[in-house]
Amino acid sequence: MACYGGGHVQSLIPIAQALLERQDIELEVIGFTTARAAFERAGVPAAGYCCLLDETDQKWIDLARQYAPSAAHPDITDDENLAYHAIGLRDLAEDSGQTVALEQFEQLGRKCFMPQHSFERFLKRTCPNLVIASSSPRSELAMIKAAKRLKIESLAISDLFLQAEAEYICAPDYAENVSVLSGYVRDFLISKGCQSRIWVTGNPAFDSLAKARSEKLRRKRRSELGLQDTDSLVLWVCQSSAVSILGKPFANPVHILEMLQNLARQAPGTHILIRQHPNKKILDESQIGRALQPPSRWTIEDCLAACDCVLQETSTVGLQAALLGRPVVTINADGYPPYADLGLATDVPTIDAALDVLQHPTKPDLSRLGAPDIGRATDHVLKTIDGILENLPNIEAAE
Repeated sequence: MACYGGGHVQSLIPIAQALLERQDIELEVIGFTTARAAFERAGVPAAGYCCLLDETDQKWIDLARQYAPSAAHPDITDDENLAYHAIGLRDLAEDSGQTVALEQFEQLGRKCFMPQHSFERFLKRTCPNLVIASSSPRSELAMIKAAKRLKIESLAISDLFLQAEAEYICAPDYAENVSVLSGYVRDFLISKGCQSRIWVTGNPAFDSLAKARSEKLRRKRRSELGLQDTDSLVLWVCQSSAVSILGKPFANPVHILEMLQNLARQAPGTHILIRQHPNKKILDESQIGRALQPPSRWTIEDCLAACDCVLQETSTVGLQAALLGRPVVTINADGYPPYADLGLATDVPTIDAALDVLQHPTKPDLSRLGAPDIGRATDHVLKTIDGILENLPNIEAAE
């Protein structure tokens, strides 16, 4: 099992935890970048890029020491950072020679890495019956491609809508099996020519949303904020950067805050809860003023249990809110992700346009998404894994 950090590792952690409990499965986990530390914190022993190195790689480690930038996150050790770049450079050089490899790296950075050769060597050494990875590009994609070349069965566990990932997921050298969020995503992949077996399981990272349905939790969290039963709480999910993954500039957060302050003045009993990204806050205390902030111990499930409506530009939180039936308003999302297209959110073109919509928000329509009920995705993925293993040659059926 292998994956990157962020939301990807959160989708695989529940699967890894369940598989570790089973006597009939021997699980080896590799956490790329920040995922290794995330696995370890969740009680899942995990290796990193260093496990892909062998005695012939010292030359590439020395080369990486010259060219690799410093690790971008405290969870990434210097050894892991060097191993990542050494493996990437070695694979590039195997295909194009060292000179071209360094030119590509200087031009494109880590985006040029696709260490398929390294993963082929690793898979030949470890001989797994099944490779499980998230649907990310580069390392996970390289591992899946390597498994395909070696005729090893693979399962890609995807998390969201796969708009950007569809190009390589639908290629003939991708995983034999792909688990997806919903029926909509399955149909989207089929329309793009996906040749994998597609399993609609939901996202295991969202299983914890089930607790946010608790009325007891809702009352408790709202009481902590000092809210009355009749009060309305708008959760604003702040961005952590100036531009989106597509390179589109986000709105000025100060202007969003001013609009929300106007909303609170115009609609008595309306309160604003500001959730800034845990890795990068864009507003300081003096700017936030009388708006509420969640206590540091609160999870996103706590915030969603307490709120009545969610405002955002683009965030996975919007999908989580919609799955709980909370109205979602997005600002100039323009179809990425396709929340408004699916009836999961109301998209407005400007900040000012959100003011009226937030006073009379529309509940999401989940019918077009076609997602399984929240809370069971881990079970669905585990059943998928059992089904795959049962059909492998020379493997006894998992009990």
